[in-house]
Amino acid sequence: MNRLLLPGVRLLLAALALQGGCAPAVPPSPPTSGRTLLIGIDTSGSARSHLGAYVLVTETLAEHLTVGQDRLTLFRLDRAIQEFSDGTYSGDSEAQIATLVAEVKRLSTQARTYPLHFWETATERAERSPQPLVIVLLSDGDNDDARPETSRALAALGTRLARCRQVQAVGICGVTPGNWAALRTAFAPLGHRLHLWSPTQLSDESIPTLLAEARQ
Repeated sequence: MNRLLLPGVRLLLAALALQGGCAPAVPPSPPTSGRTLLIGIDTSGSARSHLGAYVLVTETLAEHLTVGQDRLTLFRLDRAIQEFSDGTYSGDSEAQIATLVAEVKRLSTQARTYPLHFWETATERAERSPQPLVIVLLSDGDNDDARPETSRALAALGTRLARCRQVQAVGICGVTPGNWAALRTAFAPLGHRLHLWSPTQLSDESIPTLLAEARQ
């Protein structure tokens, strides 16, 4: 069993239990009760073999939200992004799983994957949010927009996220030998709030055990 995912999951779960944030470089929005879990799910063709694990991780993280107080926001990602769920967490896990499964089963209508669009939207939401946030991207790591200006834009977004007091943790599943250095560099300003792991560490066989241990 690959245990490398476990620290990342534990830290994300810990972030969901926090009430405060890291010291800001810019003032936060006025505080309010509750927090937001914002998740992007890669539904492109190349990521389809991982979708079962993405659903499981999403639901497990959501279970640590406070019913009626915390917010759950979900996006699907390919060449563009689309929000498909947003609202106060109801605690109805069966309904949540049904929504997730129905959405990820829907085939992508656009070829290629452009993660930058997710990070642009997530950053804008974070900067406007009156609540603490945990942001997670579940992907296979493909990025079909390899232009130098895209790399610069991603680094700028990493800096903006780091300046948000509200951002408690950023988790990225989609780290490969080809993109590890670029992601680490782009999001380095987040420091200990950044958690990276490989999509190969998410499998139907290993995730249930790993997440059961993460709850302990």
